[in-house]
Amino acid sequence: MEPGRGPLPPTTQKQPGGYNLVGVAANYKEALRAVDELRSHAGLSDEEISVIARHPDPPHDSLHGTPAGTPEPQDEKSISRGAAAGGVAGGVGGLALGLASLLIPGIGPVLATGVFASVLGGAAAGAAAGGFVGVLRDQGLPEDRAQQFEQRLQKGEVIVSVFAPTEDQAEVAREVLERYEELANRPL
Repeated sequence: MEPGRGPLPPTTQKQPGGYNLVGVAANYKEALRAVDELRSHAGLSDEEISVIARHPDPPHDSLHGTPAGTPEPQDEKSISRGAAAGGVAGGVGGLALGLASLLIPGIGPVLATGVFASVLGGAAAGAAAGGFVGVLRDQGLPEDRAQQFEQRLQKGEVIVSVFAPTEDQAEVAREVLERYEELANRPL
């Protein structure tokens, strides 16, 4: 198995007031689905979900997915046109409101929301705070796990982090993140 691939189950860390969980999705589309499930099944709010992806042009409606009845973009050109038309930054509230485009040393350009956007953006793209690995360490992850998630991000996978206030929400979030981790590790 190539470095940076293979099972990387979600990491759960008990923190004051709740639980931090970090998982990986194969791509942006799968991350959007995971975010939707985290909202609907675990009852998490947009403020409790953070996403970071290397891909510079996510689907046109940012992390809110495609509204019901709206056809999804068919190719990279239509995705780029949708993003350029303001769909990425034009979402009303939620995750799109906190969407930031950042340059992280060692990773390159990323789109980030939530904690990832505020911490990495506030630390001059993370250079002063240990970059992406530093953010994950601050969430309670051990150094080796944080580096594994960074490797997955460098390979183009998408990192999803949640703060679950209750143990029940953390359990449901863990199940959702595990399911998307399995998808990320399926043979191509």
